[in-house]
Amino acid sequence: MENFDLDLIIKICNLKYIEKKQQKDIAKILKLSPAKVTRMLQKALDLEIIRFNIADINLEITKLESEIEKKFELKRMLIVKSNEKNEFESKMLVGQKISNYLLNILKDGDILGISHSSTVSEVIKALPIKIPKKVNVVQLLGGSYNLAFEGLDLTKELSDKFGVFPNILYAPLFVDNKKIKKAILSDSSIKNTFNTFKKVNIAIVGIGSFYPLGSSTIFKSGNLSQTEIDELIDVNVVGDIYGHFFDRNGHFCKTSVEDRIISIPVEYINRIEYRIGAASGVKKFEAIFSAIKGGLINILATDEKVAELLLNAHFKTPRNI
Repeated sequence: MENFDLDLIIKICNLKYIEKKQQKDIAKILKLSPAKVTRMLQKALDLEIIRFNIADINLEITKLESEIEKKFELKRMLIVKSNEKNEFESKMLVGQKISNYLLNILKDGDILGISHSSTVSEVIKALPIKIPKKVNVVQLLGGSYNLAFEGLDLTKELSDKFGVFPNILYAPLFVDNKKIKKAILSDSSIKNTFNTFKKVNIAIVGIGSFYPLGSSTIFKSGNLSQTEIDELIDVNVVGDIYGHFFDRNGHFCKTSVEDRIISIPVEYINRIEYRIGAASGVKKFEAIFSAIKGGLINILATDEKVAELLLNAHFKTPRNI
């Protein structure tokens, strides 16, 4: 076994970490082989002559992210500082977090699906003007009367960043009845978009909260009748995601409302590899928690207050997240 000279190890450490010299230069100075310098630096670590501390100004948040990832078996947890006085700032920070995460995971050939929400809009704003990746973009749900062009505009804006033609869902989110829905789905351009849904491997979606009653963007669209609202309440709806309503267990609600919705089919959702939920604010906690329960998302970006509630929530690990 090789003998190690403690004084020599300390000398090498001084040259490496105090004088900032390259290992090959240290080898020349001390007339040692580069391999021996490497071994002695490793020995310095083993003997704790040198120690490394990771400087993290958000160490508590990083720890919280790891704990929630482990608890819920999420692919990734992204947490921003809470700002109860400025809801817009929280959405902006969540958008920036997701933007940074996306830039790390995107690769050529990805199919990126988006919903229309104010937080998803912040993600798109935070992304660079041009992204050198061959990525296709698809709109996952139709528009509502008061948001008729938002999904279309966001899809176009994001597609421009990749320099690709957008896959637009030229349809409303709600139609009057099942017969009209069937007619719209038979249109060739709509069929092409639905075929693209099958290939989506990354989705960025907002999470709407049904409570307080009327707070959801879909609810505010005015497309739900009182009978449908009562029906959703009866099945314990807590929120909406991908244009569909879901209950406290994260299961999509089988109601008559589904007969009028034009969106990515629920059976395609769990096939998506990266299901990124973007939502902040404690009023959305139950909807966020339920979406995780059902595996509707496997990546979450939210604020610190919601994250703390999640960490303390009773949870049974779901299957197939």
